[in-house]
Amino acid sequence: MLPENIPSDIDERVSFLKKCPLFSALKKEELSKIAAFLKEKKYKKNALVFKEGSFGDTLYLIKSGEVRIVKKVTEDETIVVLKRGNFFGEMALIEDKPRSAGVITTEKSILYLLTKAEFKYLLSENPSIAFSMMQTLSERIREADYSFIEKLRRTERLSTIGRTASTIIHDMKNPIAIVKMFLEYLENPDLQDEKRTEYVNIINGEVDRLLDMVSSLLEYSKGKKKIKKVETSLTKLIIQVTSLLQMELKGTGIEFKTDFKYKGNVWIDPIRMRRVFFNLTDNARHAMPKGGKLTVRTEEKGDKVRVDFIDTGIGMKKEVLGKIFEPFFTSKKSGTGLGLAITQQIVKEHGGSIKMRSKEGKGTTASIYLPLKKS
Repeated sequence: MLPENIPSDIDERVSFLKKCPLFSALKKEELSKIAAFLKEKKYKKNALVFKEGSFGDTLYLIKSGEVRIVKKVTEDETIVVLKRGNFFGEMALIEDKPRSAGVITTEKSILYLLTKAEFKYLLSENPSIAFSMMQTLSERIREADYSFIEKLRRTERLSTIGRTASTIIHDMKNPIAIVKMFLEYLENPDLQDEKRTEYVNIINGEVDRLLDMVSSLLEYSKGKKKIKKVETSLTKLIIQVTSLLQMELKGTGIEFKTDFKYKGNVWIDPIRMRRVFFNLTDNARHAMPKGGKLTVRTEEKGDKVRVDFIDTGIGMKKEVLGKIFEPFFTSKKSGTGLGLAITQQIVKEHGGSIKMRSKEGKGTTASIYLPLKKS
């Protein structure tokens, strides 16, 4: 079954096949038989060798040039780039199925072609080719998998950066709005000195919160976390947060109430904990679009103090409640899904814990447990 006409460049072809991973284990006389079957074909740059989904019966060997294996997703995705000495189209020799990917040249290329019938004959004469093909295919799959995984990682990193940036912008809106509002109040020439001092202190507090957000982002990018604990009046901190909240609640139909059964101090980072309290009160507010009641309650529990945020809002289903602390999970249309994840992280960094209880249509209670002693 060998071709009647032996190619004049048979030695060049044998030398090429010897370097091809598919045939490198074969002897010279076996390579000569394969070389005699090869047909040579030239391709221009960006030429389509074959398209995804087509049927074929040919193995291609790259004599010169370069090709890329492409897979159609939303657009052509390059799976792997192959150069001189490599091969493709081998699956058409093994199974009668449409091609799983297409091939496009990236530069002028010369390819050797071997048909399925010719390959079967050579395989019957040289069974060792089958082992060489399996070994090379295994390496090819491993390389393609690695390339695919790296693309997924890059995509996920970019997605995470985008979602993190979205969360930071979302979190910054509140303090910026508060600063703007109180700056407008300060423009009033008839404002009493006592109120002016109060408003300046509020603005300073919100600026500190903004600076902490920026600092947190920088620390996160460097893999560092810094909690600066100081002895803080828990009641005073909650009043600072809720006094701003009450201004935002005007006209919403939400009744606000506090119940301070514990009025002592705690060792916390006040700026970070303010963010926790803002996140929880903000969640409660959004859970009551038609109005309701929000209660903030403190109570000593052994060596810890419990801070409850209780709303009479829409509540959550069990399946939603089980996922609320997962990063990027959200039931809000405009949410980023990082608010409660960040809240839980900050509480844990303080040596505390957070628990959520909710019933659909009845409301939600978020309970934070913070150590009373310095740790």
